Amino acid sequence: MSEAELRAEIDHHERARAHMAEMHRATADTYDRHEAEFNEGGSGGKGFGDVGPDKELAYLMAKYTTDRMKDLTDRELALFFGRIWFDDSGEDYHIGRRHIRDDRSTPLVLDWRAPVAEHFYRASVHDRRGVAKRRRFGFQGPRLTGFEDEDLRLGEAVASDILTAEIERPRTGPMRDIVATIQPEQDELIRRAAATTMCVQGAPGTGKTAVGLHRAAWLLYNYAEHLRKAGVLVIGPNEGFLAYIANVLPTLGESAVWQVTVQQMTKADTATGTDSPEAAMVKHDARMALVCERAVWGHVGRAEDAGLTADEGLLITDGGWRWRLGVNYLNGAIDTAREHNRTYEAGRKAVEDAIVQGARRQAEIRAGHSPDHRWAAKLKRTDAVKGFLDAVWPKLSGKAVLRKLYLDAAFRAEATRGLLSDEEAALLAPKGRGLKTTAADLLIADEITAHLRLPDPSDSYGHIVIDEAQDLSPMQCRAIARRSGQG
Repeated sequence: MSEAELRAEIDHHERARAHMAEMHRATADTYDRHEAEFNEGGSGGKGFGDVGPDKELAYLMAKYTTDRMKDLTDRELALFFGRIWFDDSGEDYHIGRRHIRDDRSTPLVLDWRAPVAEHFYRASVHDRRGVAKRRRFGFQGPRLTGFEDEDLRLGEAVASDILTAEIERPRTGPMRDIVATIQPEQDELIRRAAATTMCVQGAPGTGKTAVGLHRAAWLLYNYAEHLRKAGVLVIGPNEGFLAYIANVLPTLGESAVWQVTVQQMTKADTATGTDSPEAAMVKHDARMALVCERAVWGHVGRAEDAGLTADEGLLITDGGWRWRLGVNYLNGAIDTAREHNRTYEAGRKAVEDAIVQGARRQAEIRAGHSPDHRWAAKLKRTDAVKGFLDAVWPKLSGKAVLRKLYLDAAFRAEATRGLLSDEEAALLAPKGRGLKTTAADLLIADEITAHLRLPDPSDSYGHIVIDEAQDLSPMQCRAIARRSGQG
């Protein structure tokens, strides 16, 4: 290592820092402009012919630039940690935590997640990938202290003292990123396609958590259009763990990540009751998913449960008209709705629509024209239709189903029949006065609600990273899976 080369690298580092500060200032100016446009758009002070700025666009741009400014904040870290030279093109690139360009858009530092940076991590004397030389930098905080070079063309593997020292550096305080020390096998896991479901196993301290977090950052960079809308969820075993990893993704330039415990995700951290170990074991068991399914769909009845007979059927009065639907038609509509709908509420609507469709066919035959949507809405409000639906497909809430499962012994016996033993089923009944909700109860309520209606899109994520996944119960795993936009 020559002093002149080190000085040149330090100068390049300072130049990159100056241009990053300039990028931050330019982003701040953009933010100020769009914030002003947003405020103007809401002022209502437009003159004649002035349509005003697009307030929604101004809001989105202001939000985008806020995140961008966080990304460009100087965190007192070295801006690059490596450099590679390619032998064919003669090009060379500095590799760092984020992309930095000069005023002519020439890259001064490439983001470690960029495709070219893969060569820095994967190239070896056995597979050079077109790389002639690799340089690793030593640093203390934001200051470069030295470098060492590896000429891959020589065909001889050389151990890196800088790499070894960084890997073996004592790990104290919050978790740090490992971008400077990612090993080829770790990089291969981090850069797998987004559709890949992975399970990373290894002994404590082998970097499983680091791989998961760096993969999240890599996905957000390479699948930005999808994941910045859909979001990335990181689930940790406890709040102490979340505090430990909290700074890793921000130092990698990513803040669009939700980091929670499974208890926070399901609101189990708000529980006021506690289960006995035996009751908790039953409530977390995979069999409870089928119990919940029965508890919801077991409310669906037959046309006869509404007091209808084959002779009379369902009579709907519509002004001066009267429509009659037979028991066979109604039971067929119930069967079809049960078979083709994933959620209970969608099934109820399907039966309601089938009733309207049956009446509409009769109207078309007798009146010679098809009634419009206002007629359909009015028909749904008739006492006959509402009474029938309430009898065969009653409206439900997750809380009501949970209470009935716990407090109604006959209903509980039917829902658990063949799934739980009598002793296990009895553990679902609350002990003492009142019904204090436990953490496991909230998991069961979450499962019940999933059968009632589709989840809110805002509760769905494009990618999920779970740490210590082996400690999750089957019911916790199901709750997490429901938050996955890809299933």
